Amino acid sequence: MKTTSVTCTVVASLLFVCLPAQGQSPSSNPIESLFKGIGGILSSVFSPKHENLNSLVQAKKYDEAAKYYATEKSYFDEQGAKVAPILQALAAGLNAERGPLIVEQVRMLGNVNELPEQVNDWSSIQKVFSDSKRLLEDYDAIELLRSPVYRSSDAQDLNSAIRGLQAKLEVSAVNAFRKFDHSTTRNFFTVYPVPLNQSLIVRGNLDAVLDQLSASHPDEIANFGIRYKALLGEIEVYRLGNAFVERSIARLAKPDLDLYEKVAIVRRANASGLKVNRVKDFSIAYVQILPDSVDASTTYPTIKETATFKHRSMRAADVQNNDSLRHANYLVLIQSLPIDIKRRISQKREEESRVQTGTRTLPNPEYGAAQAKFIQAQSEYNSVQAQNRATPTYGAAAAILRGLSAGISSSLVTDARNALAATSPTITEPIYQPYKFTVTTFDVSKEATIRIWVIDRLQQRVAQFEVPLKEAKSIQVAYNLKDQDPDLYSLRSKYEEERALESFEKAGLTVENSQLANQLLAAAPKFNVGDSESTILASISQAPRIASALPPVTAVALKVTDDPRSESVVVIKNPKGSLGTGFFVTSDLIITNYHVVEGSQVPEIRRRDGQTSIGRVVKTDIGLDLALIRVTSPGSPLQFANSPLATGATVEAIGHPSGMEFSVTRGIISAIRKTRNPLVRGSNEMLVIQTDAAISPGNSGGPLFVGTQVVGVNSQKLVRTGVEGIGFAVHYAEVQRFLQEP
Repeated sequence: MKTTSVTCTVVASLLFVCLPAQGQSPSSNPIESLFKGIGGILSSVFSPKHENLNSLVQAKKYDEAAKYYATEKSYFDEQGAKVAPILQALAAGLNAERGPLIVEQVRMLGNVNELPEQVNDWSSIQKVFSDSKRLLEDYDAIELLRSPVYRSSDAQDLNSAIRGLQAKLEVSAVNAFRKFDHSTTRNFFTVYPVPLNQSLIVRGNLDAVLDQLSASHPDEIANFGIRYKALLGEIEVYRLGNAFVERSIARLAKPDLDLYEKVAIVRRANASGLKVNRVKDFSIAYVQILPDSVDASTTYPTIKETATFKHRSMRAADVQNNDSLRHANYLVLIQSLPIDIKRRISQKREEESRVQTGTRTLPNPEYGAAQAKFIQAQSEYNSVQAQNRATPTYGAAAAILRGLSAGISSSLVTDARNALAATSPTITEPIYQPYKFTVTTFDVSKEATIRIWVIDRLQQRVAQFEVPLKEAKSIQVAYNLKDQDPDLYSLRSKYEEERALESFEKAGLTVENSQLANQLLAAAPKFNVGDSESTILASISQAPRIASALPPVTAVALKVTDDPRSESVVVIKNPKGSLGTGFFVTSDLIITNYHVVEGSQVPEIRRRDGQTSIGRVVKTDIGLDLALIRVTSPGSPLQFANSPLATGATVEAIGHPSGMEFSVTRGIISAIRKTRNPLVRGSNEMLVIQTDAAISPGNSGGPLFVGTQVVGVNSQKLVRTGVEGIGFAVHYAEVQRFLQEP
C-alpha cells in the first residue's frame, strides 16, 4: 500500500503537469499521453547500450562508434560475448579505412636503404618517418584497436618498419655528426631524420667537432656551445671555452697581449655560456687581503663570491708563501678599507596627535530609532487585529489571507522588540587631549674604499685602482609617543625606531667580486713599472683608522682660549629632549651619565668647535649611572687621576648648566663617600665624591677635575629646602672599573 501511495502521488503530479491549460483542447487522452511519456523515458534509460553501438556500426560511422565504445568501455567489457560480433564488425571497418594508408607508409619506409650524403636530402626521409609515426600514434589512439584481438597485421608491420629504420639510422648517426658542417647555424638533431641520444653523441664526438672548427672563427665555437648547451657537461663546457680563448688569441696574432685584452676574451667566452680554466700564460689569482688584526669598533665591507667567480682570502704576509698562488701570471690583490659611518640630524619637527584622557556617556541615537520602529510595528499589529475582528470571513482563501496578515504583523513586532532589546540606550565616547611628539630625521651614510692592485708577474708591472662604495639612508624616528594614543599603531608603522639606525649600520656594505672585476676592466688602469710584489705586500697592513670627514667650523661664537680641557668636552643631546655633558676617554669613546642618554641609542654629539655628529651607545651601567658612546669623529681623551684624593682639594666642573654651554664652576672636595644610587632600587654601593662646586641640570655626565686630571663624572645634586652646595660625582676608580669591564 505504501508503494502504491507513492506511485499514485507521482502519477498524480505528472497528471497535473500533463493536463491541458484552460481554453485548450487536449490532443489525446491525458492519461494515455502520460503513460506514453513514461514509456519513452524508461525505454531510453534502460535500453541496451550495444544497440546504440550497433546502429552506429550499421551506419558505417566507425569513428563515432569507436569514441562511443571508449566512453562506455567498462559496460561493453562486462557484456563479453553478447557484443563480440558488433566489436568485430567495428574493428573490421576501422582497419579497412586505415589499411591502405598503413600499407603505403610501410612501403615508403622500406625504400630507405641508407642515409643520403647530402644533408638537404634528409628532409624527405624525416617526413616519411614522422608521417609513419604519426599514423601509428593515431591508430594506437583508438581504444578498441589497442587490443591484440582487433589490431591488424598492417599496424604491426608499420611498427616493425619504424623500429627498423630507427635502428638503421642510429648506426649512421655518429659518422653523420662528425661530417656535419658545425660552422653553420643549423642544429644537427633538428635536421636528422630520426630522434637520437643527443647528449651521448655530442659528448662522445667533441674532439672531431673541435678539429673541424680549429681553423674557424672563435664565434663558431661559441655558437656550437650555445646550440648544444643543454647537452654539454661541465667538462665539455670548459673544453669549448678553452678552445674559444686559444682560437681568439691566435687570430689576433699579437705576441704580448695585456691582461685586459686576455680578460676581455675570457669574458666573451663566459658571455656565450662557456667556461675557461686553461689558457697559455694566462693564470689569474684573486686574493682578498684580510687585516692583520680587527677590533670590535672597526667594520669592513663584505666581498661576496659569485657562482662563477671565486677568490681566496688571506693576510698579506701569507700571500708569497701560498703554494696555490705561485703559478699565477697575474695576481689581483683586493684590500677593503674600514667603513666610515656618518650620522647627522637633518631635521627635527614637532607633530601633534591625541591621547585618551577619559570617557563620557551620551544618548544613543540608534536607540531612539529602534524604539520608534517597535512602536510603529506594535501599532500596525493592533490595527491588523482590529480589522480582522471587524471583517467577516468568507471561504478558506480569505481565512488563509487573514492568517498570513496576522502572522506577518506579529513577526514584525517580534523583530522590532528584539532589535530594541539589543540596542543600548547610551553610548560611551572617548575624551581626547592633544599632545606633541618629536620626529627626528637621521641621515646615515656608509662609505668605504676597495683598493685593488694588479701585479703582472710576467712583465714585472703593477696597476692600482680604487672602487668607492657608498650607501645612504634617511630614517625618521618618533620620540615621546604615548601608549594611550589611539593612533599609536599607525604612527609606529609610519615612523621607525632607533634600532633601525643600528640595523642599517650593522648591515655594513656588500659588493660582489664580479662587480669589482667589472669596474677594474672598465677602468683598465695603466700598468707601470714600480714597486716589487714583496714591497707592495709589505705596505698592505691593517687598514688605517678613518679620519673625520666632518668639516671644521671656523666661526665659533665663544672660544675658551685659556682652558684646553674644554676641547675634550662635548654637548650631548638626547633626541627625546634632554641635554647633558660628556667627555672623551679614548679617541672614539665618550663617557656620560646613563640618565642623559636614557631612552635613546643615538644621541647627538656637538664638539667645542661646533662639529656635530651622531653617536651610538655601546655600554651602560644603570647602577653607576654611566654610559659609553662611540663616535666616528675622533677626539682628544682626558686623563684620569691615579692617586688618592684629599678632602679640601680644589675641583672644577665643566659642563652646560641650564644650557649655558662649556661653563666652568669651582669648589672643593667635601668628602669621599660610599652610597647607593637613590634612583635605582637594589643598586650596589659605589664611591662618590661630594663637592660644593655648582652642579646643575646640564652638568650631568661632565668631568670633575683636579688640575688637568679627571677625578669623577658629575652625576647628581641634592635638591632640598635649606640645602645648598651638595653635589656628587662618580669616583674615578668606579669609572675606570666600568671602562675595563667587557
